[in-house]
Amino acid sequence: MKDAYDYDDDRQLVAFLRQHRPLPPPAAANLEHQLLEKLRVEETLKRLKWRQRRCWGGAIAAALIPLAWLAHRSFSPQLSSAELVQLETFLEDSWYCSSYECEPHLGEREEWEMVWEFSER
Repeated sequence: MKDAYDYDDDRQLVAFLRQHRPLPPPAAANLEHQLLEKLRVEETLKRLKWRQRRCWGGAIAAALIPLAWLAHRSFSPQLSSAELVQLETFLEDSWYCSSYECEPHLGEREEWEMVWEFSER
């Protein structure tokens, strides 16, 4: 709780500050117009920067798609038609043997593994 003495001091201080407060500088006549114009310019600059970023992103994506296609094409194994037929047969046999009991053809598996290792080089 405040004493009566503190309350009087506060009132005197508030009265003193009110009496001697500085006056704010006068506002420019067209200050509101200047502020609105500045906001319009800043908004326009933001939109231009965003458009530029979007254009660069599209250009980079357009450049990366052919690069990815070329990388995929050059690094994927190139198999001849005979090797593809052999691979298909191996997959069918493996699928069949996983569903039904059958003896694996070890010779074909080893041969296929050699072809696969050779194609990865």
